[in-house]
Amino acid sequence: MLRYARIAVPKIESPLAVNLNHDGVTNFSFYNASGTCEKRKHVRRKEGCSFAYMDLIPAQAGNAVGSSQSFDGAQCVPELRAGHVIGAGKKFKSNYLDMFQIERISYTEAVNCPWNSKGNTGGFTALESTIVGETHYGWAHVV
Repeated sequence: MLRYARIAVPKIESPLAVNLNHDGVTNFSFYNASGTCEKRKHVRRKEGCSFAYMDLIPAQAGNAVGSSQSFDGAQCVPELRAGHVIGAGKKFKSNYLDMFQIERISYTEAVNCPWNSKGNTGGFTALESTIVGETHYGWAHVV
């Protein structure tokens, strides 16, 4: 059974919970943040540094997110075109993945995952969810 969700993800400091089947249990969470690097521990040069990222997190055992490898070797949530086939045999990961991640230090920029939302009209991502012991595949239109 395919499930569909249209999700508007605001910039927030705590995860946005998504319940796909309305059973009161969070299936996935989105985390969308941006700011300066003073608060980030792993950045060596913090002066002139800023970041922006959005993660997609499977919230239950048995849930997974569509996955692809970026040009730079990072595991990312791929931005799919409308009509893309989603189902068994596709690549899914059960841990959190970046939809996009950008870090700027002075005049240099590192883009690890290139989600760009198709010109701000939103993009599609693949989801795998286990509900009452059955695996379901679907997609989310993230705007």
